[in-house]
Amino acid sequence: MDITPGKEIEEKVKEIISSIAGVEEFEGLKLRRAGPFIFGEVKIKVRKHLDVKRAHEVSDLIEKRVTEEVKDIDSFLIHIEPYETNLVKIAIPIKEDKGMSSEIDERFGKANKFFFGIVNKKRKEVETFYVKENPYKEKSSKAGLATSNFLVKEKIDALITKRVGEISFHTLRDNLIDIYEASGEKVKDLLEDYIAGKLKRLEKPTKVCEEIEKAERVEVKEEERIFPGRGPPTYPRGRRRGPWWRIFK
Repeated sequence: MDITPGKEIEEKVKEIISSIAGVEEFEGLKLRRAGPFIFGEVKIKVRKHLDVKRAHEVSDLIEKRVTEEVKDIDSFLIHIEPYETNLVKIAIPIKEDKGMSSEIDERFGKANKFFFGIVNKKRKEVETFYVKENPYKEKSSKAGLATSNFLVKEKIDALITKRVGEISFHTLRDNLIDIYEASGEKVKDLLEDYIAGKLKRLEKPTKVCEEIEKAERVEVKEEERIFPGRGPPTYPRGRRRGPWWRIFK
């Protein structure tokens, strides 16, 4: 005879499902005990644009954690459905707080502040907004990663930015945050373009090529310093230039 497990086990399963990035909602959780084993199933809702591979990764992660953390659960079936909502929370890096007239900050990790707006896609309007200081704008290293985690904790759905590095990009995407390329300078114009579906969703970081080129420039300069024959040589202060063999004395 099948019986329902205790409330404690049900709450634990709910807690696990709620903690998984990508699960927007879940319903229809059913748990039943048959002998020493517990069998369960649930219906989860993920964002509509999520590709099949990523949706199955989310499903596999739920099953893995549930069966590992609740030892009596032998089988856990997950049904996936698309999630649709009219409200979207959007973040935009800005220079100064001027409300909807704020100008976008071209930096991401070291942006001065962030604008957070709740957009109602059905009504095509911004319902409310607020601004927060970027707590990591003075961070000397890995500011992009720290800022990305800050935005994740703000539970945003999308980011509109001009630049984003590789680590930041993947951190945000792993948390199912859409990243859009900014098409203008003012927050008001950017949100209007978002509502109208005019913004391009980024599929890769904007700064990968830029960072590679910068690293190559640094490498060339280093070679010029070490190998005088490849570029202008450098000499200790007070030393005059003489025959080439004296350089290496």
